Formats: sequence, structure tokens, C-alpha cells
Amino acid sequence: MAKMIPPDCTDETLSHAEKNLFYKFENSFDNTWTIFHSFNLIARNRDKKLVDAEIDFLFFHSDYGILVLEVKGGKISVMDGEWYQYKEKLKTGPEKQARQNKYAIKSYLTDYLHGTPPLPFGHAICFPDYFGEADEFPPNYRDITITGKRLDNLKNEIIRIMTDFKNRGYHPIDQRMHKTILMALMPVFEYGSSLIDKIGQEERKIFTLTETQCELLEFILKHRKALIIGCAGSGKTIMAVKKAKQLATEGKSVLLIRNNTY
Repeated sequence: MAKMIPPDCTDETLSHAEKNLFYKFENSFDNTWTIFHSFNLIARNRDKKLVDAEIDFLFFHSDYGILVLEVKGGKISVMDGEWYQYKEKLKTGPEKQARQNKYAIKSYLTDYLHGTPPLPFGHAICFPDYFGEADEFPPNYRDITITGKRLDNLKNEIIRIMTDFKNRGYHPIDQRMHKTILMALMPVFEYGSSLIDKIGQEERKIFTLTETQCELLEFILKHRKALIIGCAGSGKTIMAVKKAKQLATEGKSVLLIRNNTY
């Protein structure tokens, strides 16, 4: 099961296509993959101008690098170079949007690392409700497009596209660099449900994980036993639910108990 950031697809996600893909990605990839969903980033593009990057999915893997995926559900069409979703004209074509967001992520990590990130950056687009072939799209779209017809082979499609963006001499980053990049991304993008959300109540709240919480989330995914101590609302239940979900996906029986003390 992939490490999904946030751990669950929240009610704030309005796109039916993104919700379906969220769970397909989670179950199609193993825990060597970290997949970020639905976040904004203010960063500089290649011209050093500030841009607001709205990214649907971002994939991160030591062997394959980073991939920005733009998702467009529903009826998609292109006429005279202009893209339409249903009958509404899109301000920016999906390929261009994904490409711009790719450079925004690369610029952000370059500033964070004070140098060029030592991994490939790629971009792709997905039309999950279109069941034709990618060959029907303009030439610059074909190799980076995933249609609904290819969703059953989703992992291989993502790896194929990411591999195409790799340089021949690329070597996978080491564990230390992997952790550094993960920590650079997590505090910026991680959001999820509050303690109240996780016990089934209606009120919701967005929070940002601290660096320590990010490290703990990574820690409990790799250890059979762990004692986590923290104050109310610090994210303990979030991490417990994530661990329980991982074990359940592996076919194990899981009992999650919450004890209130006043």
C-alpha cells in the first residue's frame, strides 16, 4: 500500500475522478512510494515569477524521481488547440498545467536544497472517464497520457512515464536524500483530518504536520511496536489509523481502540 499524503481522501475533494484515483493509487503501489494528493504550492517558475501550483497528484520514489499528474474527469475535448471540460473552456491545457507545476516543484526543491535536486522530474495527464486510446490526442500528449482504458495497468503506466523522463546515467538517490526531500515536501503539503474526524464526528479541521509528526508517521510504517506519547490533538490517532489501514490492506485482522480519560 502506498503512503498517501493526506492519509485519506477528504470531503473537500470535489472531483469524483480524483477520489476514485486516490484509492486506486493507494492499492496499486507499495510503501516505497509516497503519493501526495490535492495541494497548492506558491513557488517560482523558470522565469523566476511566482506561480500558484495546484497539483492533483505528486508521485515520489527513490528509483524513479518525481512525477506531477494532472487529472481531468468527465467529457474532455480539444478544438483548434483549446481544451474543454464538458462545455467549459479550460484556462490552461492539462499538459501545460502539469508541465508548469512540475517546474514549480523543481524550483521549490532547488531553493530548499540550495542546489538542483538529484532526481528526475516528469509530468503526465490522466483522463479516467475517457476510454479511447492516447493516440487520439495531439502528439505532445500521447506518451504522457493515461486514459480510462489503461487504469487496470495503472502502476506500469506511471512507471513507464517516469522512466521516460529519467536520464540514462541516473542513479537512485540514497536513503538520506530520500528523507531530506520527503521532509521538504511533507510539512508543506500534509493535511488531514483532526482527532474528531477520525472517531466519526461531523466537524472537520485542517492541520499541518510538524517535522516530528512526519518522522513518526514514517517510523510506525516500518515497526511492529511503537509507543507514541503526545497531547490531545497532536495527531496520534491520525498515525494509528494510518498504521491500522496499512495492516488491514496486508490482510491482517486489526482492532483499533480509543480510550477517553477525563
